Order: sequence, then C-alpha cells, then structure tokens
Amino acid sequence: MGYGRVTLVLAILLLPVGCGGSDELAVDPSTAIESFDASPEAGSRQRARLNTAVLAEPDETREAALDHLESQDPDVRMAAVYALSITLEPDDADALAPLLESASPGERVLAATGMLAVGDGRGVPVLIDSLPVEDPLPFGSPPLRAWEQARFALLSFTGQDHGLREAATAQDAAATAPEWESWWASAKGSFEVVRAPGLVER
Repeated sequence: MGYGRVTLVLAILLLPVGCGGSDELAVDPSTAIESFDASPEAGSRQRARLNTAVLAEPDETREAALDHLESQDPDVRMAAVYALSITLEPDDADALAPLLESASPGERVLAATGMLAVGDGRGVPVLIDSLPVEDPLPFGSPPLRAWEQARFALLSFTGQDHGLREAATAQDAAATAPEWESWWASAKGSFEVVRAPGLVER
C-alpha cells in the first residue's frame, strides 16, 4: 500500500456521528462521489457515505476519484479531491497537482494534503499559504476550516512545528507562516516526508 493510506487518519477524524450503521451507508464509491452534496442543508449523511466508501474500498474509491477530478460539478469535484487526499498513491500525485491552483480554498488545501502525504513537496507552499484561510471545508462536524486542515497536514508530514502546534486560530497559524516559509526555502531541495508519531500506515 502506498503512503497515501496513512491519511486514512483524516477519514477517521472527519467521520460524522449519528448517521446509522455502515451497512445503511454503504454505496459504491462512484455513487458516493457523484451524489455528494457539500451544502450545509445536506447534513452529515453525504459525508458519512463518502467516508464509508473510503474506509471500506480505498482502492476503488481512489480510481473513482481520479475519474471525477475534472467534473464540472463543484460538489462532485470536492468529493473527488477529498477522497484522493486520503487514498492517493505516489504515482497519481500529478493528477492532483492542477488542483493546487484551484479557485476553491478547500480543493487547494485537500490536494496539497494528499500530495504531501505521499512525499510530494509541491503541496507545502499551498499549505503554508492556507494558514490564514478560514473558509470551511464540507467535512467534519463542526466543519474544519482550511487553516485547520493545513495545520494538520504540516504538523503530520513535515516533522516541523514552528509554533503551529500551539495555534488556536487562523490568526495564530498565520503568524507562523514566515518561519514555515524560511524553513521551506532551505528544505525543499532535499525534503522527505516525515510522519508524526501515531500515524499508522496500512
């Protein structure tokens, strides 16, 4: 299994509660992605179905996500990027790379997370740039903010801190950005992913 499997931690962190059993939520991965609704009105069932697909069928979900990355439906595309941020294999990093320049903060930070998790440093500058961003992601209850996802990824996969672990707000996180930028300027030529203790590769 590739390095992306380690980010199954994300799915566990973001699993909604009170959504019924896994049998009730089981759908094929393509359906889970194609039917995803990111609106607050959709409730947690959409997220639960997507997470169930990721956890039960990671390889199939990865393939379905790759097939939907260029969807014109922003909700479908968001679901695909999220699923890939958890299941990405190193050889597929180039498929996510265009999303690093997406107009959507959520797509950018999730794409960067997936790429960093498989050791692709192209995601690091995007994550650093996301530290001040308070836009919500359509995952988690309450929803994670872009800066929180960026914080998680940087702390989990770089072996660095620069005061970010203590950040409680986007403003706190943003204050660490200059140190992260300075570190990256010197580290990017030789960067190798470093996993924080507690992350278990499947």
